[in-house]
Amino acid sequence: MLAERLGDRAIARATGRSRSWVHNFVNALYREQTPDDPEPPPKSAPVVIEADELWNFAGSEDQVQ
Repeated sequence: MLAERLGDRAIARATGRSRSWVHNFVNALYREQTPDDPEPPPKSAPVVIEADELWNFAGSEDQVQ
């Protein structure tokens, strides 16, 4: 039912269980399927940003044309 994006109240109503039971059940399933020590995300290369010399003049109100 969670895969179908039903809320916890709807699941509790449909199953005849309390919301706290639904929460505890979902949390227990999550703990079983999630590793205790997840691997850190891979490190990415540093981001390089280039700006030309006129970047700070863009949008200036007192620009002379």
